[in-house]
Amino acid sequence: MNDHSIKLLPRAYAVRDANGRRRAVSVRDALRQYGRSLNFLADRRRTLHALFEASHLLMLVPTVVFFVYFANLATMLFFFAVFLFLANVTNTVWYHRYCSHRAFRFVSPLLPRICLWLNPLGYREEVYALVHHVHHSNADEENDPNGPQLGWLGNYIASYFEIDTDISEAQYERIKARLKHIGMPFSSYASFRRWGCVESIPHYLARWTLATVLWAALWYALGGLPLLMAWFAVQFCWHGAVRDFNFRGHGSIEAPGQVDGVDFDRSSFARNQRFYGLLAGEWHNNHHAFRASANSGFLPGQLDVPFQFIRLLKKCRLVSHYHDHRQQFMDRYADEMQRHRPELGGATASSN
Repeated sequence: MNDHSIKLLPRAYAVRDANGRRRAVSVRDALRQYGRSLNFLADRRRTLHALFEASHLLMLVPTVVFFVYFANLATMLFFFAVFLFLANVTNTVWYHRYCSHRAFRFVSPLLPRICLWLNPLGYREEVYALVHHVHHSNADEENDPNGPQLGWLGNYIASYFEIDTDISEAQYERIKARLKHIGMPFSSYASFRRWGCVESIPHYLARWTLATVLWAALWYALGGLPLLMAWFAVQFCWHGAVRDFNFRGHGSIEAPGQVDGVDFDRSSFARNQRFYGLLAGEWHNNHHAFRASANSGFLPGQLDVPFQFIRLLKKCRLVSHYHDHRQQFMDRYADEMQRHRPELGGATASSN
């Protein structure tokens, strides 16, 4: 079902040819989309995205400096440790399972506000969450903002789709309701129409600036220029990995890529990929079947580190409760799993 409270502006290119057939997205198409999304002179609603994208591209410089001049065993261990933390905690726990799907609840509204102010990545939670809702509502369809139909480059540099501000005030209130649990102050309806930002813009700029300075100062104080360059390199590579996952997370009509005994939900072409599953708990086929679940690792071998982190937060009394749809998964796909028992290690999964 399409979400009528969230509208995206149309792409800068046609998705079908003159005969009505779906066409491949070319490099020129992707670059046209990217250029339009950055053209804040033509539309001031693109200003914040252009600012963020400029910061992302600038991080390529310290990334190259790090790998050329400062990469050694110690700094690479730091790089991978911080990358895994951002991939599992900042990306999957915070952006994906909390901001987008409210798969768990904090015990206090103060905690998500702290997460907002400590988030070092600068990527606006509202964009991640709202575009993600559109993805779920339009999975593998023409209006899906991610997926292999856009090509790798299309997902990397042109996957940002602008939220249409030409909506009613009632629709804007519904959008705000979707984001209320994140704890950010909201822009007025007039400001949203003018700038395309749901969060209060001064609040967003202040917290992004504070987090950038705070984390950079911390790593410089602990390890000087090598750790500072490693920190910026981690951020650049994290953004690259997220955009790559948007491309690889689904198959297509031509090449579904789904595996019997692994990808049970066939309502979309979402795939359970071992690399991204083990890296950041992104068992994507499972997630599309039960999107509100804090746990996506339902089968043997599907380690879900973010879910274990959420469980730890609950034991520490920072999380009040979470949704675990593993049993619903087992019940829904019991017959299919019985047919694939040898592939699943000879038994259905045990409880996490």
